[in-house]
Amino acid sequence: MIRIALVAAGSLLLAACGSTPVNPPSPLPEHSDRVAAETQWKTRIGRGTEGDHLRLAPAVGDGAVFAASRDGTVRAVEADTGLTRWEREMDTELTGGTGYGDGRVLVVTRDGEVRALDAETGERLWRGQVSASVLSAPAATEEVVAVHSSDGKLFGLNADDGSQRWVYDRTVPSLTLRGTSAPQVVDGYFVDGFGSGRVAAIDRRSGSVEWEATVATASGRSELERMVDVDAPPVVADGTVYAAAYQGRTIAVDLASGDTRWNRDIPAHAGIAIDDGTLYVVDSEDRLWALDAASGDTLWRLDDLAYRRLSAPAVLDDWLLVADYRGYLHILDREEGHLVGRHDLHAEPPAPAEPDGLSQKPVRSVLAAPVVVDDAVYLLDRAGRLQRLSLEERGD
Repeated sequence: MIRIALVAAGSLLLAACGSTPVNPPSPLPEHSDRVAAETQWKTRIGRGTEGDHLRLAPAVGDGAVFAASRDGTVRAVEADTGLTRWEREMDTELTGGTGYGDGRVLVVTRDGEVRALDAETGERLWRGQVSASVLSAPAATEEVVAVHSSDGKLFGLNADDGSQRWVYDRTVPSLTLRGTSAPQVVDGYFVDGFGSGRVAAIDRRSGSVEWEATVATASGRSELERMVDVDAPPVVADGTVYAAAYQGRTIAVDLASGDTRWNRDIPAHAGIAIDDGTLYVVDSEDRLWALDAASGDTLWRLDDLAYRRLSAPAVLDDWLLVADYRGYLHILDREEGHLVGRHDLHAEPPAPAEPDGLSQKPVRSVLAAPVVVDDAVYLLDRAGRLQRLSLEERGD
């Protein structure tokens, strides 16, 4: 059977012939100005997604930010300054987020090719091959690179040469969201979610399955109603795996045993985040939830950003960050769930030393989650604008 993929934006299913949301986005809500964001530098990575619905998330490591564009551009820029460390042009389209691990930068293609570059120089180290296109970032350890292909398989490749070590292969539905979860490195496992509505822990070296857990069970008459993709990457903290499914649930699973600790009827596919015992979920209607990570109890819920096609959330100090389809970064108080700041990622004038072309107004939406490292926030939008922000609480 031919496997069909659908794009989902925010809480929406996109019809086969169009991309009009079922529900209009909420207007920009009122907010206090307790927190201000400042752009420290901004640069462009190729031509961005060129209008395609791709989460080309950047990776940060080795003192640099690594990012790619659909047209095949891969750049490493210094994290502090935004200056270019190196740039390479691939001879093919890139479709998944950038991976980084153990001194290697990893990019993936529409044809299922995996390429490894040296993080310091950009030198091409090896090429590997999987069974289908890749729409999420690879994960890497010293020995193994894990890659989730769009036909629902998880491949383990040798980190030294890209040859295949193992493959996790389970049947996936014929109709799924256009996108896949990204594998996460946890202890001795890769933990990942799948279009079947399941999450699994897989031994990093051997590829053997430690456990599988059901996040959501397909129900309904049509294939559309039965979509239960675990599209958001799972998160892990304190021996617990947290995962969410489209048209399904949000669950907590014991990392050692795979036993379910709690579940909530909160469907999600954009993403989840965890910090200090609180789980943050962007549900399928772009409502933001804060849940007690131990019990699943609701701490607060914010509906003011409904249907704004939010990115996955990210945590920085006392704040929760999400970006939206119009290029706004929304800043929330983590404890109360109140909006305390907003930043237009495309505000003019452009940042100093910005390359030509960034003052234009291309696609503004941000699909990839903000990346937070060492009190800095890195964002890459669909137009290929990569920027670093700092946040500061305003005085009374």
